[in-house]
Amino acid sequence: RKGRWHVNALRAVSRQLFGKTVGYIGMGRIAQAVAERLKVFGCAGIYVDPADTLSTAEAGSLGVRRGSLGEVLTASDILTIHVPLTDGTRHMIGVSALAKLKPGAIIINTARGGIIDEHALAAELKSGHVLSAGIDVFENEPAIADNPLFELDNVIITPHISAGTSDAMRHKMESLFKNLKTFFTGGELRNRVTFP
Repeated sequence: RKGRWHVNALRAVSRQLFGKTVGYIGMGRIAQAVAERLKVFGCAGIYVDPADTLSTAEAGSLGVRRGSLGEVLTASDILTIHVPLTDGTRHMIGVSALAKLKPGAIIINTARGGIIDEHALAAELKSGHVLSAGIDVFENEPAIADNPLFELDNVIITPHISAGTSDAMRHKMESLFKNLKTFFTGGELRNRVTFP
């Protein structure tokens, strides 16, 4: 846009997906869709899921394997979060969890704010232990201006809009009203979330 062509400027700091291990916290419908897409880029996957509903065959077809939370954290080049916010997941990714990540790991949270301790993440991003983060959700929404993640250049921040398209909203509303009708007519609900 400014008339400069930086063909090699980002090479030293860019990373490819091929050969990377992606850690999934939660392996529901959305995480499965992410894994399916990343598999074609040559990513390996490891996941932990409180609901634990994925069969070994299903996991294999997605190129992921089940592990403990500790195994997911220590193996991940990229950590992506896909669990609901509950008492058991609040600040699940805090000081001790972040310390277990590989140096240079990347974190993505499009699930719910509060799963990550934002102050602990900011400290790890400042130290360089965590290379970068993509954050779409915040503990306080709308996010407060003094959020420590806002001052960091190695964080991509969006205002809880990962599904913020007119197409997604239309699909969500169609699904919601179809499920309501199904509920009141005694049919089988789709996309039901059952907590362990």
